[in-house]
Amino acid sequence: TSHTTSVGVDYPSLKSSPDFLSFEIATSELQSLSFTSMSPSCKKSCVINLYNLMIKHAFTKVGIPTTKKNRGPFFTTVGYALKSGFYSFDHLENGILRSNRNAILEPGDSRLETVLSDGLVDNRIHFALNCGAKSCPPIKKFTKEAVEEELEVTAKGYCEDEGNVKVEGGKVTLNMIFNWYGKDFGCNEREKVETIRKWCVGEKGERVDEALGREDFEGEYFVYDWGGDGVK
Repeated sequence: TSHTTSVGVDYPSLKSSPDFLSFEIATSELQSLSFTSMSPSCKKSCVINLYNLMIKHAFTKVGIPTTKKNRGPFFTTVGYALKSGFYSFDHLENGILRSNRNAILEPGDSRLETVLSDGLVDNRIHFALNCGAKSCPPIKKFTKEAVEEELEVTAKGYCEDEGNVKVEGGKVTLNMIFNWYGKDFGCNEREKVETIRKWCVGEKGERVDEALGREDFEGEYFVYDWGGDGVK
């Protein structure tokens, strides 16, 4: 907190502080971390927490990607060397959590043993992973004992936020993650809204039902704000 100001985190100052050195020494213990023997609930909660931890570590150590050109390499090449192998952000999200849906781990890769192997993607993970952008969900801690309940609460909170799901008559505007990871929610905008309906409660749920029942139903997406929390 000593490196957080009213306008964001002073990452350069944090990088040179003794606290960050202590943090890096502590995170070096992650080299002994193996996903192989973890239960699915333990692996799911661990990978989500690790991803969110790694973002802050990378922003401090490597820097914040500020353009589309350097954002791609950041998420595919920056990561941790664990006992189970090297894992970038892409490996953690699209490899383990999304059951290797994009086939980023090729046949013969030993890391395939660590993939959540039920073949189904828990789309609630998208409400839990924070990539450091302003349009990302807030960071929360997940536990192996209650990860399913925690993800359910997180999903409802995410969809209740008007900045993620907004209903105006027959138009439903969604956070861009529903577009980027569309196959995790549905084949088209209507299916996506039908999928997230269960997380829209009370009056908002009623408005979603009304929108879905209208002939002029329309699905749109918010512009994604890639701005981070770093002091400029």
